[in-house]
Amino acid sequence: MTFGEPLRLTGGAPDVTLVRADLVDAEGVRVVEQAAARAVLLADGTHLGVGSLYVDDGDEAWDGRVPLDGTVVSDDGGETWFVALALERTGDIAGGFAAVDLTYEVNGEQHVARGTQSMSFPATGEDCP
Repeated sequence: MTFGEPLRLTGGAPDVTLVRADLVDAEGVRVVEQAAARAVLLADGTHLGVGSLYVDDGDEAWDGRVPLDGTVVSDDGGETWFVALALERTGDIAGGFAAVDLTYEVNGEQHVARGTQSMSFPATGEDCP
């Protein structure tokens, strides 16, 4: 499963270098891959990659991903990028996370942006709320 969220980065420079993404207050879930991907805009205005999705190879947004660490995003107004996290449950218990912290650099100085979306899931075998 992937989880993607758009974050607006600030720092006063046209380019930012992505460093890492960390789950906040995670229980029962871990990150198995951190990636960055250019948004794929559908004709109806929907961006692929936002929210929680089950993906396979062949999904346009997922196949276009690059490693998160070291990716440089330019604030030229022409593209939207997403942080895509491949997640894996670590057991059968209920769990989730409160937010995602994205660490990035501007002119060599690190900053952290906290996302606003959380995720929770029931124990295996229970119905989703």
